[in-house]
Amino acid sequence: MATLLGVKIRPVPCELGAIGSARPCGMMSAVSFRLLYLIFVRLCGWLVLLGHSSASKTAELLVPRHEVAVLRRTRPRPRLDWAWAEPSWLR
Repeated sequence: MATLLGVKIRPVPCELGAIGSARPCGMMSAVSFRLLYLIFVRLCGWLVLLGHSSASKTAELLVPRHEVAVLRRTRPRPRLDWAWAEPSWLR
């Protein structure tokens, strides 16, 4: 161990972890690699969208809306009444 002004300092295993993080360097590099990968995938997706026509972008928005409308018809929301709002201690 090294000393600085009489205080013992233990060596830090990683320069990135010197900010007070107890995480090892391997985890920091994995997180950094994952972040760069996600940024790259998002940019590639935007580049692909630039090449699409306006009609395909419109269809891409309408298809999920239609799916949601079909699901709402088949599984309607439950109707709430006062019995649902009654506190459990009153029962």
